[in-house]
Amino acid sequence: MLRDEALDALIPYLTSQVGAAIREKKDASEMQSIAQVFGALHLAQGNLPNAEEFLHRFTTTLGPVIYPSLDLATSPTRHLVLVHECQHVVQFYKDPLVFPPKYLADKEYRAGKEAQAILAQLEVSHWLTGKIPTVRTDLPRGIAYGYALNPEDILFAQRILEVGMTMTSNGVYATEVGKIATKWLNQNAHELYHGCAY
Repeated sequence: MLRDEALDALIPYLTSQVGAAIREKKDASEMQSIAQVFGALHLAQGNLPNAEEFLHRFTTTLGPVIYPSLDLATSPTRHLVLVHECQHVVQFYKDPLVFPPKYLADKEYRAGKEAQAILAQLEVSHWLTGKIPTVRTDLPRGIAYGYALNPEDILFAQRILEVGMTMTSNGVYATEVGKIATKWLNQNAHELYHGCAY
């Protein structure tokens, strides 16, 4: 099985396992409304994406619904982005009344949840490539813009990821989505495995 074919098959399995639904961002009136809010906040604060960036570059999850960014379909990392978003769906189901408002209001909480979702993404990437990114250089660029985090929140996320990536480099996948995805890949596309042997 080719890599993209395997990952195309993984995503529907993964979304069914975590109880996620995918809805096109361009068809969702709620995403158009949220984009307008981002546009206004961007003008006021500057450290958030504008309306166009929000629609085109940022895949968004609200509760159990994943809204892929308009540019995601052509992205070489589209499958890994959806793995990341599936971890957010797991986070939502763990505490559906607390997760949404706390994610929006508490920067440290948001940083921790983003770190966990990034870790799920990196676990699957590690399974496919055997490579571990450098957290200190890769994370600040990826998480600082668009999440309205303070430097101490970014440092908190870095620490979570450093621990997680140490485990990952030893073939231990800790996130719910990382475990589900790598188990499926082992069973259905083992020939694509390039991670460490366990």
